[in-house]
Amino acid sequence: VPTDLRRDYVQTFYVTSEAADPDTLRKTFKVMEADGNAMLDRAGIPAERRRFERSVDARYVRQSYELSIPVPDPPFDPETLGTIAAAFHERHNQTYGHANPGEPVQFVNARLSAVGVIPPIRIRQEPGQAAQTESARTVWLAGAEMTASVLRREGLEAGFSRAGPLIVESLESTVLVPPGWTARMDADGYLHLNRGETQ
Repeated sequence: VPTDLRRDYVQTFYVTSEAADPDTLRKTFKVMEADGNAMLDRAGIPAERRRFERSVDARYVRQSYELSIPVPDPPFDPETLGTIAAAFHERHNQTYGHANPGEPVQFVNARLSAVGVIPPIRIRQEPGQAAQTESARTVWLAGAEMTASVLRREGLEAGFSRAGPLIVESLESTVLVPPGWTARMDADGYLHLNRGETQ
């Protein structure tokens, strides 16, 4: 599973929730979002696969540690600042077992994560892309000599099924199908080995 492209930005923002200016908060995030968009532009991420996650590091004025509090999407207004402060009090209570709703909340840092969503990579082996040739090879299995058919993987078609002993070769691998096992090719070109199945 591919990992989304992500870069984090931070801007120091020392102000209490009571004194904070929503417009200053908006401008702070806008600058970081511009940097994030520039990075995603360079990475070739289209607009519909971009996501921005905003948060602030907040604390009580006399504390030396912060809690990260999610910030709602714009627009920002005085109510937004109150929402962030209320979320901080609640998180503080959940984390430390107490809160002081009457005490000012200090914003320390504004943070933005610019995320480029990478779609899942579907790995597909195209079956039946080459003419199939079959040969035989002598192999030793469980202390006994036996003859195994040898097939090229790129020549196997969807629905192919054969019991071992069988060898399936490709550029990147060699698959041994022992006696008592069956190899089956699915519609996506994956080879499945099942014990006890017959052709």
